[in-house]
Amino acid sequence: MSDCLPVEVIVEILKRLPVKPLVRCRVTAVSPKYAVHDIKPSTFVNGATHSVGYQRGKDGGYRNAILGFDISTEEFHVIGLPESLIDSFPRDLSIMKYEESSIAVLKCDWEDGEQLDLWVMKEYGVVGSWTKVLHLTEQNGRIPWVLGFRKNGEILLEVDGGGMASLDLNSQQMEHLRIEAKTGCSFVHSYVESLVFLDKVVDGGSDDANHAKDSK
Repeated sequence: MSDCLPVEVIVEILKRLPVKPLVRCRVTAVSPKYAVHDIKPSTFVNGATHSVGYQRGKDGGYRNAILGFDISTEEFHVIGLPESLIDSFPRDLSIMKYEESSIAVLKCDWEDGEQLDLWVMKEYGVVGSWTKVLHLTEQNGRIPWVLGFRKNGEILLEVDGGGMASLDLNSQQMEHLRIEAKTGCSFVHSYVESLVFLDKVVDGGSDDANHAKDSK
């Protein structure tokens, strides 16, 4: 019995598969030909750094994508963006972590009045899973800025005057958190709990030292 399936059978199998799982990130050991703005921060997800990369076309336009670099395998991968973001001005796009293992992209639109769109990738690496979850417009002369996501799914925003608020995407209810900072100076980042008892570390070090002394 042959180990290879006939071409007709393979084609039939692919035709029956849903499209979304087939459209995943492209992996390469060679750096793809994308530029990255140094003023835009990257985000670390699934063992890889992710940045907004762009290519400049002969017509002067842009073609954007997410450029990832896996730290352990030292491989690059390219993740496609939603159609509406592909030809945007790269500096209008920012990337951040979404939940525990995926990414989100912010787009600021300055041409048609200040407005902001937030897209999240529901399934990491699957281009068809991009979903726009938030659209914000100018309020009191300033557009709210997305700082990050909470574990409960709510979004942390910097609102007018530098205050911090939490927005529930389902109810669209906003709760002001009574945290104030200078406008543009707020920062949010996730962390991993790693509690270490310093006294045990010190005692352990002393025991090791005494053991080394006794063995001489």
